Amino acid sequence: MSPFALSQEGIKAALRAGGLGAGDTVLVHSALLRLGLPEEPLSDLNAYYLQLLQEVVGPEGTLVFPAFSYSFCRKESFDPKSTPSTVSGLANYCIAHHLGVRSADPIFSYVVLGAGAADLPPLSNICFDVQDSMYSWLLSRNAKYVMLGSGFFFTIWHSEEVLLHTPNRFIKAFPGTVVLDGSRVERTAYFHCRYNCSNTLRDHAKLEQFVAQQVQAGQMCQVPLGASHLTTCEIEPVCQLYRHSLERDPWELLQGPA
Repeated sequence: MSPFALSQEGIKAALRAGGLGAGDTVLVHSALLRLGLPEEPLSDLNAYYLQLLQEVVGPEGTLVFPAFSYSFCRKESFDPKSTPSTVSGLANYCIAHHLGVRSADPIFSYVVLGAGAADLPPLSNICFDVQDSMYSWLLSRNAKYVMLGSGFFFTIWHSEEVLLHTPNRFIKAFPGTVVLDGSRVERTAYFHCRYNCSNTLRDHAKLEQFVAQQVQAGQMCQVPLGASHLTTCEIEPVCQLYRHSLERDPWELLQGPA
C-alpha cells in the first residue's frame, strides 16, 4: 500500500483505512512530528489533527487522549483543569482550550472529548484498576486505539499487569493534593510501579515483533502515512492477547532476566 498523503483528506482516508469511523470511541496516542508536517499551511498542529479526528468519528463519536502528569509524584498538586500533560500535545490543546472532560486520576488522567464524556463514571484511586477505571470504561464502549506515528504506546496494558500482579511491579502509594473546582482535597493514588532496574524494562525489539505478528494475524492494522504510519486495533482483543502473553511468561516482552 502506498503511503497516504499527509493532507487533510489523506489523513482521514488513512484513519478510515485503519478501521476508524463514525460513532467510534477511540483512544489516541500520538507522535505527530514523526509523520512529518502536513501539506496544508497551519498555525497549530494539534488543532489540525484534532479537527480531522473529530470529522472521522463524527458528532456521536468520542476521542480519548492520555493526559498523564507525573508532577503529582514529585509532591506537586494536581488540578485536572490546568495541570499540563507530560505525554500528549493533543491532550494539552484540549486542556488549554477547556475542551472535553478530564478524569481526576492525578497521575494517569485522560481527556475525554465527544458524546461519551457525559457517561464517564467516577474512577478508582488505583491507577489502571480493572473494575472502576478508564480500562473498564473503554471496554464497555468497544473502544478502538490509534497510534499516530511510529512506536506502540499502549499504556492501558498496565491494567492487565495489575490484574495478574506481575512480578516486575509493586503497588506504591502516592499521597498528595488534588484541586477540584477550586477546593483542595488530600488524596492517595496507588500505582503498580516498575522495579527500577533494567530487567523490568520493555524490550522494544520483542514488542515490535509482537505488533508485527498481530498485524499479520489481522488483530492490528498498520497504514502508511506521511513519513511513518498509524497503527490501529480494537482495545479488548489486544489486551486479551497481552494477558495471554503475561500468563505464559510475565517476562516475555521485557528485557529480563526474571
